[in-house]
Amino acid sequence: MEVGIITMFHNSSNYGGVLQAYALTKVLINYGIEAEQIRYDNFSAFSFSRRLKNKLHKCAEIIKHPELIKYQWKIEKRARIIVKASERLVPHSRKIYKEKNIRNCLADYSVFITGSDQVWHGEWPAYFLSFVPDGVKKIAYAVSTGKSYLSTADIQKIKEHVKEYAAIFVREADTKAILQKAIPEKTIESALDPSLLLDIEDWHAVASVRRIDEPYIFCYFLGADMGLRNVAREYADKYGLKLVTIPHMQGKIEESDIDFGDIQVYDAAPQDFLSYIKYAEMIFTDSFHATAFASIFQKQYVVFGRTERKEMNNRIEMLTDIFHTGHRFIDNTEGLSIEHIEKIREIDYSNDGSNLIWIYPLTLKVTTAGLFVYAVAVVWFFSVINSVLFYVEMIGKYFFSKTKKNEVLAFYRNMYSNFACSSSI
Repeated sequence: MEVGIITMFHNSSNYGGVLQAYALTKVLINYGIEAEQIRYDNFSAFSFSRRLKNKLHKCAEIIKHPELIKYQWKIEKRARIIVKASERLVPHSRKIYKEKNIRNCLADYSVFITGSDQVWHGEWPAYFLSFVPDGVKKIAYAVSTGKSYLSTADIQKIKEHVKEYAAIFVREADTKAILQKAIPEKTIESALDPSLLLDIEDWHAVASVRRIDEPYIFCYFLGADMGLRNVAREYADKYGLKLVTIPHMQGKIEESDIDFGDIQVYDAAPQDFLSYIKYAEMIFTDSFHATAFASIFQKQYVVFGRTERKEMNNRIEMLTDIFHTGHRFIDNTEGLSIEHIEKIREIDYSNDGSNLIWIYPLTLKVTTAGLFVYAVAVVWFFSVINSVLFYVEMIGKYFFSKTKKNEVLAFYRNMYSNFACSSSI
């Protein structure tokens, strides 16, 4: 019996989403726990009208701007590359489940984990593990609501769903505070993004070989801010670097990306995404995971605040706080200049035993990974004991008298209760 993890993995063309799914699965496997991602088609939870609306919107954009067809084709090709590569990289279920048949996976797993990422956004009941019956162990890891504010209805929905959870780890500090107040009977823990739980050697093993021989700056922008791109262009020209970009990463054609970059990459698998970060001379980004991997690979970077989705900035600031690189975070237009960037001190990655940039993240990683794996191991053990008790009872019907059978069951149940009390999570 395995641990089944449900997150936004299936058919995802998001590099960060795929790599965090890999990391969470890999962490458990590294500790000897069998685990895999449940391939859940979350698109099936949408109504037919919403799915049709999405398709019509894309078609309308192409009809209005036929010259953009070539970019849309490249975007869709890249999405297929990412999905295909992720299915080779990440252990996953053989079957693909939809909203109507997700319960069919119950027999394959003894413990269910939801997370990480914005799985508690409210759109998909399956990500709350609503299909898992009471009595089956459930854990939430690094879950996020994707909201800066939780309404009373949001809190009530979460409270209703997590009553039977054995452990809850959330991503944002404000979410932890809100949920801990709303559900005092549960202990809500903070959690690192799964990508930060693995060692640098683990990520070196995943990253592909160097793709570009010349020195380059790697730019990975999710937002549409043209100012960021202009500064990146100026920086590349000043220092004689090739400007490498992965454009249109929001799944739609972004005008500011059309002519941006010396080398535009449309065929990068998740392993290549890591490679472009690993071998860059400098990284400019507004992405959480690009910042995380730049830190892991000990690169110099500048991370910019988002203007259109400001709630994402809290997450990035939390990350730079962990690595003591807040001075490399620019969240204002005054910092959008080469002069300002050049004045910012470089990140010191020296590992001399006194550098907080390594001591603090390492402590957090060990603590978070330890708590999480311990929680999974304990609930998995309880599930095994329950199975043993079931089979002992079945065997007892055939080999023991009623009195003897009750003595055997009492012995095992007493052992189970004693262990449960001493291993409370």
